Amino acid sequence: MNRLAWGLGGVTLLVICSGALASAYALIPDGPAPWGSWLPTPHRWLEQPHYVVLHQTHRTLSYLAALWAIGLAIALWRREPRRRIRWLGLLTAVAVAVSGALGAWSVLGACAAAGRIHAAMAPLLMALCIGIATVTSHRWLAKEPAKLSYRTMVLRRWCFGIVATGGLLALTGVLVRHVPPTAGLTWMPFWAWAQVSFSIAGAVAAVGLLVVAVRHFGDCGTIVRCAWGVAALLAVQLAAAGGYWVAHYGWPPWFTDYVLSLPYTVVAYGPLQGVSTIIYIIAGTLLPAFGLDLTLWAYRDARLPQ
Repeated sequence: MNRLAWGLGGVTLLVICSGALASAYALIPDGPAPWGSWLPTPHRWLEQPHYVVLHQTHRTLSYLAALWAIGLAIALWRREPRRRIRWLGLLTAVAVAVSGALGAWSVLGACAAAGRIHAAMAPLLMALCIGIATVTSHRWLAKEPAKLSYRTMVLRRWCFGIVATGGLLALTGVLVRHVPPTAGLTWMPFWAWAQVSFSIAGAVAAVGLLVVAVRHFGDCGTIVRCAWGVAALLAVQLAAAGGYWVAHYGWPPWFTDYVLSLPYTVVAYGPLQGVSTIIYIIAGTLLPAFGLDLTLWAYRDARLPQ
């Protein structure tokens, strides 16, 4: 079952990567796929072959993820003795089905809002997969729950902060990338500044978490490694967010006026836009999942040195 869970996580990551590619090179960035049917027409194949391949790959991997999630839920229901884990597997299958239905609605019903919700569910799906893989691993089953102390409570609070800020960063990232044309000029700066605020909060949480993990739980290799991994992933996401903004909108005026004047011309659907979007989406999706993994280990393996 642990291998099934990790396999579902891998397939889900491939779905996210293909969705990131489709989003990066979409000809209609704020709308659904243009052919409006389950399969593209021959005309679309001839007119936009690269775009059709990206979207059809994303759909095919989504079908595979749905079947994999159903198989995992059945396996957990039949073999897993812990009731909560059985229900968690069922919840994962339902979440994958809902996400797929929203994706289909965005295409067949031409509903951009469904597409945005579909994209926003990616971190949830990844977190569910990582969570099941963690609690069904042999290392998890071999350990007893950690004893509660003041320092373990502090560690868990920092972990919750990472999960919360990571989820908010992913949500605002979707809203920044997919602002509807009818929203006017007010919402784009609002979501952009909201993401800047959450980025600062996430950086504070990552530093605080890293300090507590290294200083008080240095003997817990899993906790320290996860804390360094979360901090590195957050740094990658913030760097990719800056690259995404520059690639799509150019250097901010305050940067060129007061820091450094660098010439750059925005190239629509260029390589820099594609690479920055892909890294930005993948890092933003993995951050809440890695934060959840660290939170789970904080409850299981956070032991103070003797």
